[in-house]
Amino acid sequence: MTDITSVMKQVVESSSQLTTWALLIGGGSVAAIVSTSYRRPLLLKFRMPYLLFIPGWCALGYSLYSGDLIMRMHLAMHMVSTTVASQIPQDINNAYRDQQIFLFVALGFFATWLLLYLLNWVFSNSLSDGEKK
Repeated sequence: MTDITSVMKQVVESSSQLTTWALLIGGGSVAAIVSTSYRRPLLLKFRMPYLLFIPGWCALGYSLYSGDLIMRMHLAMHMVSTTVASQIPQDINNAYRDQQIFLFVALGFFATWLLLYLLNWVFSNSLSDGEKK
């Protein structure tokens, strides 16, 4: 059981790092929207990619939920009987897989937005609200 405990501790530490990354990415994405230093497209079709933030935030939320679940299961593993505790490492492994997958899914949405934003920035002739001809 001590080998499993040490491995689970490493998984929990890695999960904690993923949680930190998810929070940083979420904060950065909010800052990208509320910041006044970016070019806001005038046309609706160029603002549509901003809708990619919604599923990105949902995926980040589920990744954070999975990280919280890992922490709670790790604590529970030390408080329950050995018969119940024997199933917890598998549950932690499943939650860790979900945490990683949904963090990568969120990164995919945000990377897609960034690519579309960059393409708009390079190829669009429209000016933002604060700019004049």
